[in-house]
Amino acid sequence: MRTVKNLNLDLTENSKILAIGDTRFDPKTESYIPDKTEDHHNYQAYIDNFKRICGKHLDGVSAYKINYPDRKLGFLIIDDATMYIPKESKLMRDVFYSLPTFDKNFMSLFIKSEVDFVLWAFNNKYVYVNGDRGQNSCLPDLVLVSRENYYTKKTRNYASNKMVSLEM
Repeated sequence: MRTVKNLNLDLTENSKILAIGDTRFDPKTESYIPDKTEDHHNYQAYIDNFKRICGKHLDGVSAYKINYPDRKLGFLIIDDATMYIPKESKLMRDVFYSLPTFDKNFMSLFIKSEVDFVLWAFNNKYVYVNGDRGQNSCLPDLVLVSRENYYTKKTRNYASNKMVSLEM
């Protein structure tokens, strides 16, 4: 407010001031600090946000099962995150098995839950091959995982510090 007053603007008593902050602006240098790509594309943040959001919904599962005892319960997950793979991946098969449906960091939430299936929609998982824009990606747009397949022989516990975004 001091800065606005120091501008000597002709403000009336009924004037309204709208301040929109940009956390990237450094007032000391009067310049913008660029975003760090690795901060934006962070596998651990992806896991943490997933657990936070799904955890809230899992809290309501027991009430649902009481109210609808004869019904199956599924979770629909709309996943907008970019594709992450282990840094050492070299084969296309590695990319497929790097989907969160094969990562215990994600699937462990459902193991002891009463959720019968998970329908996972991926609308931002692309593999860019030979200069295309992901339109020839071999990855599915939708994956249905039943309770007996929450963990499979291909399920791994990926170390977040060894995962890299394909957008980097």
